[in-house]
Amino acid sequence: MRWISTIAIILACAACQSSQVAVVPPAEPVCHDFVTPVTAGGRPEQARGQACEQPDGSWQVVQNTPGLPAQTYVVEPPGQPAAAVSTPAQPLPSRYPPDKSACSSYTAPLTVGGQPRQALIEACPQPDGSWKITQNTPGLPTQVYQVPPPASSPYPYDYPYPVDYAYPEFFPYWAGAPWYFGLAPSIVVVQRFHHFHYGFPRGIMSVQAIGQPVRREEDLRLLRGKGRYVDDVREPNEARGYVLRSPHAHARIAEIDTRRAGFLPGVLAILTGEDLRRRGLGTLMPQVRRRRRNGAPAFVCPQPLLARDRVRYVGDPVAFIVAETLDQAKDAAELIDISYEPLPAAISAEAALAADAPAVWDENPGNEAFFHEIGDQAAVDAAFAKADRIVSHAIPINRVTANSMEPRGCLAHYDPDQDRYTIRCTIQSVHATRAALADRIFKLPQHQFRVVCDNMGGGFGMKGGCYPEYGLALWASEVTGRPVRWIAERSEGLLTDEQGRGSVVETALALDREGRFLALRAQWRAAIGAYFSTDRPTIPLTIGLGCLVNTYGIPAVHAQVIAVLTNTMSIAPYRGGSRPEPIYVIETIIDKAARELGIEPAELRRRNTIPAEAMPFTTVLQQTYDSGDFVKNLDDCLAVADYARVDERREAARKRGKLLGIGVATAVAASGGRDYEHAEIRFDPSGGVVLMTGSMDHGQGHGTTFKQVLSEKLGIDAALIRYRYGDSDLVTMGIGTFGSRSAQLAGSAIVVAADRLIDKGRKIAAHMMEAGTHDIEFADGKFTIAGTDRSVGIVDVAKRSFEAAHLPNDIEAGFSERANFGPPGCATFPSGAHCCEVEIDEETGEVVLTRYVAVDDVGRVLNPLLCEGQIHGGIVQGAGQALMEDLVYDQSSGQLLTGSFQDYAMPRADDFCPFELANNPTLTDRNPLGVKGVGEAGTLCAIPAVINAVNDALARAGLPLVEAPATSEKVWQALRSLRD
Repeated sequence: MRWISTIAIILACAACQSSQVAVVPPAEPVCHDFVTPVTAGGRPEQARGQACEQPDGSWQVVQNTPGLPAQTYVVEPPGQPAAAVSTPAQPLPSRYPPDKSACSSYTAPLTVGGQPRQALIEACPQPDGSWKITQNTPGLPTQVYQVPPPASSPYPYDYPYPVDYAYPEFFPYWAGAPWYFGLAPSIVVVQRFHHFHYGFPRGIMSVQAIGQPVRREEDLRLLRGKGRYVDDVREPNEARGYVLRSPHAHARIAEIDTRRAGFLPGVLAILTGEDLRRRGLGTLMPQVRRRRRNGAPAFVCPQPLLARDRVRYVGDPVAFIVAETLDQAKDAAELIDISYEPLPAAISAEAALAADAPAVWDENPGNEAFFHEIGDQAAVDAAFAKADRIVSHAIPINRVTANSMEPRGCLAHYDPDQDRYTIRCTIQSVHATRAALADRIFKLPQHQFRVVCDNMGGGFGMKGGCYPEYGLALWASEVTGRPVRWIAERSEGLLTDEQGRGSVVETALALDREGRFLALRAQWRAAIGAYFSTDRPTIPLTIGLGCLVNTYGIPAVHAQVIAVLTNTMSIAPYRGGSRPEPIYVIETIIDKAARELGIEPAELRRRNTIPAEAMPFTTVLQQTYDSGDFVKNLDDCLAVADYARVDERREAARKRGKLLGIGVATAVAASGGRDYEHAEIRFDPSGGVVLMTGSMDHGQGHGTTFKQVLSEKLGIDAALIRYRYGDSDLVTMGIGTFGSRSAQLAGSAIVVAADRLIDKGRKIAAHMMEAGTHDIEFADGKFTIAGTDRSVGIVDVAKRSFEAAHLPNDIEAGFSERANFGPPGCATFPSGAHCCEVEIDEETGEVVLTRYVAVDDVGRVLNPLLCEGQIHGGIVQGAGQALMEDLVYDQSSGQLLTGSFQDYAMPRADDFCPFELANNPTLTDRNPLGVKGVGEAGTLCAIPAVINAVNDALARAGLPLVEAPATSEKVWQALRSLRD
């Protein structure tokens, strides 16, 4: 691995040109320790070392990164060659192989005239080992720089300097620029300052600005096993809980005998449905009133913590065993004698709606849970009557599960002295879980419950609810007088985690002779599971139906949803919430219409896309898109994907025995429009800051992003800020993390709270400097008397705020503020266009992703690295559903046939090609940050883009189409149909 000089120095020298900058050597050596994130071979590293400025102006740099050989260098004063001190100039060995194969393009934050921009930079390795750097930001002069090979670099020992390099005052702009660690390009942000200094900057505050590609602060800790997940926390004298579950999809419980199991060594308690009845614990209930097709109220059927008379799906909890060890609890479960009387089961929505279907609940023949309708049926009927072409398709949406890295689990403790319940669990909302446990299950005041979630290994919507095991563990702790731990095994999670998707949608699209969309009709049949006990099954079937319009100006839309009770596990929002399903429906029917009309799918989309000049645009389903350029999203995506030359690639693939297909999908979906989010900023007397929000971090990097927001807003060192979340005793209120809401709601709450803090600080600063409050301005972390150079920093103001004797009488001591953000109409509409290219092996049916391009508009990008990471993850989860993931139940017995990773296929890294991402931001005015949601962006387009690509390849070969998931077996069967 070679350390190459940063482009920051070259850019600075180019800006300075012939300017001379004096460097005054210090009187004695001044040393600085540094720890900074870098990238090695595309992976995160943490570089450590010490730099000492010598009396002659040189720098002695010691690199002592753990796991790499220590090396010492001297960087001579400007104009003199650098020389090694203790070791010759040797390439530093890398733990990862470098990638020198091709040019890499980057975007980085850029400020021009005080306005945020995105710099476009391309870095190309040259045959002689140098790098050609091209800055080609639209609207700015193109600049090309050459980074010489390491041996001839003026600064060959380019250690990870603190990223705030300084330019002269007259330098016209500052930009992000690539630098290289092991020849793996990364981004270093170069900030503008009022001085220029060679070597290591001294005394420069590390303000992390919005838009900087700051690496997630928690990554190194978590990757080294230093996280604090539920199963990492230990309580003295804790016991283990285990759930005995029903082996039947539908059965009557005739008898439960726990006597033999109770005598086993180590068994502390066995709780059954009869014990639950005596204890009187409650159940969850839906909060939104819904109705069935006949106008009757929805059939609400809450799930008890333990089944007593009847079980209704395989995995239904029947008993909770508590023992000294998990193995003892499992042994006891095997000795519990249960007499079941099996009953007929209804597994799919179609089977449950059949005239002779068995009733999941005797009180509800027909199995309908609720009915939902949206749109104008009369307008749709009229449009269909005059249409030149009607395209129809029954679209199955396969059922999937989240399979988060950390399974569900909890550690529960009841304290009888305080009559207080504490539970540590892996959930997406501590406050909602506390409310469910306190209000609905135990029927006690919420202050008697504390809910904690530190790190969480993935949620994806599945961990958004309050599961029966959480109440069972708290009850078991109450019974045994000991903390009780319950952790789901992977097979248990596949069986009992809330599941996603799973519908069949009868869809029809009406068009005129030019291919203009006239109307869309969709009729959902959705199996929601055996219980309708919360609003969670309604979310994926109701909230996102506005996405049926998508990016198109469809004049009329009508949709109906029938939610059906079945003998399966319940459904709930999965990544994308309620949005992927309707977008998959409209994007699938468009591709079929394009084939039938003989129009290129991309052209049919462009012909019907809402133009940018129509913004703000209110759809027929009454959603108002405030900003966005959908046509540009599509055109940029097709340009990057080289869509115009796909026929050349198709022919080349054919010669290799491959069928090449290309799929396009667009998306626009509401985000952040429900509820509010809470933030609190709390300075302490030493000048440190605690930032708290109600949002939960389960991989999004909130600690990093929210610190950037606050660091820029207050102009303070990001190192002063500590981010806290996930403790209902610490954070007073909040909603949680789901539906791409955190950046726009929690981030905006931080801005509002910071503004309030600045207002208070202005009064304190005015008192400190004996000036009028109206004369005080705030910028860059300082309160300044307007028109003067007299100022005081916000940290000093914070420290003074704790000296009550030195404050005006009308100002309270302390320096903290809180805010909620979530006004009506604050929903934003992120959008995007994705293009997927696949190759299908004609012999085996194997589908390989060969190219994937995504152009997204997520508004203002708070952190490019984290934004791209969110899109990457979304694409993987969407493509996983499109190609392999599928929960399959036996239609007669109700047994889950894909109950382990032997049968449920999870995507792996080698299933994917590199993703080519671009950003097309349009800012929104619906929040002070101008941000839109990003968490669902990848998933929304990935499912239809991948399926459309597969079916494009098959259709062009005259083969039958396949439905998701497009497994190799399905594709192989389609290929065989041609031969047969």
